[in-house]
Amino acid sequence: MSSDPLRSRRAWRQANAQWRTSASPSPSKSNGSLTVRDKRTGAVYERQLTFEDIADIGDGWYHGMAVNDQAFTSTASTAAVSLVHDGPQLTTFYIRMVMQMPHRFEFGDEMRRSSELVDLVIENWISLRPGAAHLEVETAVHKRCRGSQAASPFPSGAKTDTYLADSPFDVVERPISSEQRQPSLP
Repeated sequence: MSSDPLRSRRAWRQANAQWRTSASPSPSKSNGSLTVRDKRTGAVYERQLTFEDIADIGDGWYHGMAVNDQAFTSTASTAAVSLVHDGPQLTTFYIRMVMQMPHRFEFGDEMRRSSELVDLVIENWISLRPGAAHLEVETAVHKRCRGSQAASPFPSGAKTDTYLADSPFDVVERPISSEQRQPSLP
């Protein structure tokens, strides 16, 4: 028996000695976001595992921003939450969310996203093990829309002027603009 037992009270909470996570199980209230508490520091990270989708009219190397863009967020979507592993060595819950997205970007006079909507399905498996100093998160995005990019911001509340971003063969430090300082998800 482990000295750091896992606890999963109901299908939407899990905890070990270092972490506690929770997600709302109610389909009418759940948007799939996760609240994570670091028991060592007391820090609480809310709205984790939220997603946003914006137009991207660039190519594989360059993000092309559209003037007439619409941003879609998972905070307005519904999600299903279930417990898939509940044992002494592993707890895992599964969160499946469905977002309605424009099917494509329509080039031409209006340069806008189409009014035809398709489902963007996002599946997350969140696992916790006894004594683990980290959460294990696996995400699968089933994207049928074109001309957009899906992203998952991780709001941390950190006070900083720069961030690190990956690029081909490098990690670069970039300044945070005033637009990026505003929370992108409600």
